[in-house]
Amino acid sequence: MRIFDEEEKVIIDKILHGQGSARSFINLFDSKKNLQGTRISIDKANRKACFRFQTQDQEPNDNEISWGIEKQTQLTELIIKYLVLLRYLEKEEHAVFFDPAKSDNTIVEFGQGAVNMRSFSMSIDDEAVVDLLIRYVQKEIMPSPSLRVLKKNKYVPDEERRFILQQRAAWAGIGLSLLLGLYGVFSNLQKDCAQEKLLNSQIQENRRLVDSVIKKINAIQAANIDYGLAFKEATRELVKVGDRPATMQKKGVRKREQ
Repeated sequence: MRIFDEEEKVIIDKILHGQGSARSFINLFDSKKNLQGTRISIDKANRKACFRFQTQDQEPNDNEISWGIEKQTQLTELIIKYLVLLRYLEKEEHAVFFDPAKSDNTIVEFGQGAVNMRSFSMSIDDEAVVDLLIRYVQKEIMPSPSLRVLKKNKYVPDEERRFILQQRAAWAGIGLSLLLGLYGVFSNLQKDCAQEKLLNSQIQENRRLVDSVIKKINAIQAANIDYGLAFKEATRELVKVGDRPATMQKKGVRKREQ
């Protein structure tokens, strides 16, 4: 996935809003900002490139050499950033690169160092960087519609946007599965609670009926009366105790069917 930093976004913005030669590598690189007292020389025929750092005397002093070494590292990193971005834009067809005019010049120089001033040079040793410099230094850049879409999408490439959408879909599926699982657990708990309440109610009712039967039997034993009627009533209560579980079970079935 390609992530653009703030400086790369500025470069892309210049390509989108620039006109003509303003969209060339030399002008995009912003010599006024990055090449004060420095020139970049590119020998296309011999495939070589170097920095030329301006000095006050014939020989550079220690401070100028230290500044040149620091500047060389800084500029090399910056050049690589520009070249890698341009290569990406070309590869992804976000921009078209072309030569505005045929030139036979084999030496290309640009920057803000005085041409006739004394200077000392430091070479760009990385051949890959030199090759990219030769490839893009005189090219003019024309943005494609996809580059405008890239900016509109806040510089998020299509492959990354697809990846993000796939991630969101995957997490949504996981979240839905969790919700369904929790719903199933909650539903089972609800059913278990309903069944427990039904059972407790049945037990309490049976206890009440048994207590009623015991009271009637005790009453029979305590009184010298005709026991036939009392035994019949006690028998009916016992039958109720036997019938009650079946009745409660049928009610539970009806509730579940509903």
